[in-house]
Amino acid sequence: MTLAFPKPRDSQFFPEDTAEKIAIRVKVFVRDGRRCIDCGKPVILNRGEWNSMHLMHLKSKGSGGDWSMENLATGCLTCHSKRHNGGKPCPPKR
Repeated sequence: MTLAFPKPRDSQFFPEDTAEKIAIRVKVFVRDGRRCIDCGKPVILNRGEWNSMHLMHLKSKGSGGDWSMENLATGCLTCHSKRHNGGKPCPPKR
């Protein structure tokens, strides 16, 4: 399966993915049934869409988490932002 993500407009928020990371993203997306593991909302794989998949680290990279399949999960924007903001939705980025 070959997927090409749209070129991000703001590389600060969407750094370029390597081919390896894209392959992992696809595997996690399929494994998790194309749904957020927290709320169950369906998400799509295409980046830049309002309901696009967020690849969540179960153990943060700052805490020693890695890019293994066991440490990654599919998330939606709302649930992913809650994980980074103590359970509250993150304020919109300007």
